[in-house]
Amino acid sequence: AMIASLEAAGLPLVNPGIKPLMGARTRPHTDKFRGPHPNAVLFLDPGASLVLRTDVQFHTSVVEYRGRFYIPQAFLPDGDSPSGNRIHMISQAAMAAGAGLPALVMDLFDANVLDELTPVGELEIIVAGIDDDLQKLLISSHGSPYSLRPADFEEMVEQARRHPLQLTGPTYQRLQSVGRWEAFEGWRFMHYFEGDPRVRRVYLMNRALAAREVPFTDINGPGVKDWRRAPQSGS
Repeated sequence: AMIASLEAAGLPLVNPGIKPLMGARTRPHTDKFRGPHPNAVLFLDPGASLVLRTDVQFHTSVVEYRGRFYIPQAFLPDGDSPSGNRIHMISQAAMAAGAGLPALVMDLFDANVLDELTPVGELEIIVAGIDDDLQKLLISSHGSPYSLRPADFEEMVEQARRHPLQLTGPTYQRLQSVGRWEAFEGWRFMHYFEGDPRVRRVYLMNRALAAREVPFTDINGPGVKDWRRAPQSGS
């Protein structure tokens, strides 16, 4: 019945996972990128909503922070960050890359930095992460989601400048329809649960790409720069 209701709603089903939930409070986070298809939520009771923060796009935009360009990648709960959350963003290595040196860095910031990002523009493609050699971005197109290909950081900045985004300050969208599937790009927008945790809901997660095909960030590994405890006010 659940699959039939998804098909009736016209939602894509790509290696789907269906997860009923009740009692849990979903903390602010972005979903792991597993392909460009939307996820979806179905509330079975009133009294709750899924809140998306839509002014910062993860994987599909370039932002500026303190004079440097970044591509936001993830928003995650993190007990070691002052705010209790952290964000991952890709930037170019500060020094010119030589043989064997990383050209790209995964920067970790306390999530409060989210309010200080200035959007540059939206990308035509999706940045899934960094390759194992830390030299190239790995990107997915919206149209053919089943493989990742390499790209240069500068190319993404040029794309973003062709599709500028305005600085709006925090903007939010609430999904709260009862008895009707609502699609959302959980890998693109930070989101969280709001309301009565006893409300029953069901999530659809599309997974075009296998977990092993998607870049993974080891925050203690090479090519990671940790700014979580750096002073964030003023410059």
